[in-house]
Amino acid sequence: MRAWSFASLALLAASTARADPYVFESTGFDLWHLAAPEHAVVPRTATTSSPPTSDDDRVATLDERVGIGMPDMPYAALEVGLGAFTAQPSTVEVTLVLASIGMQHQLGPVNVAGELAGGIAASSEFGGIRDQLLLDPRVRVDLSITDTVSIGGVFGVSLVGDGWMAGIALGSHSDHR
Repeated sequence: MRAWSFASLALLAASTARADPYVFESTGFDLWHLAAPEHAVVPRTATTSSPPTSDDDRVATLDERVGIGMPDMPYAALEVGLGAFTAQPSTVEVTLVLASIGMQHQLGPVNVAGELAGGIAASSEFGGIRDQLLLDPRVRVDLSITDTVSIGGVFGVSLVGDGWMAGIALGSHSDHR
């Protein structure tokens, strides 16, 4: 009997929520301060060059992010970033691939979200390829410009080492948020 009551409440809660999913996409510019090299995954190839100093581990990327969610439920997103280390001159290319899950709340024209993003950064640095795990809790704030266009910012701190990231983005979304 007790299980039936819990199931009835869960069904009632699900039926009162809007059932329309929303989709979103954003293009942005992010600045990453990658964790120290000792937190990197073992290099794929041997290297004889010295590891980067703290001034050399910042990466600027152009990111594309797409996701889907349901109102008042978690959303999921996939993010791909392409960029380079900011140290001059930099010919080191960096590719970031992340997946995230989060919750958001609409406060009038402002959308506030918290998420956990995880993935990998791969760079062809110092004669070898260095992979680095990324695991970042993040806060996102978006301001709706129209019903389907927003501008926003993001900030996250790495749970793997001493890294962080911050960025801005222009996004579009369905109007069911």
